Amino acid sequence: MPASTRRTSELRKLSIYGFQAVEGGHTTYALLEFGVTGLRKALREARREGRGGSLFAFFVKAVALCIKAHPDFNSMANLRRTTSRSPTSPRSRSGPSSGG
Repeated sequence: MPASTRRTSELRKLSIYGFQAVEGGHTTYALLEFGVTGLRKALREARREGRGGSLFAFFVKAVALCIKAHPDFNSMANLRRTTSRSPTSPRSRSGPSSGG
């Protein structure tokens, strides 16, 4: 499925304006904390049984499933349109333009 394009909503425009207003201003960092005790135990058990697995692979798959379920998290927006690409669509085989 090719990329889909739609008009950027007014709420999205407001958030774009907000980010542009503070551009070059203050930077905000976030620390996310996850309880992974049960997950580590399950991964350890899976490795004992000969099945692979790692925390990194788990989080990569979790992000991929999130984007598949909510493709707007992976969209590009400007003031006129928002473009979303289906996570199952093939990527363009042409690389960046060489200029000229």
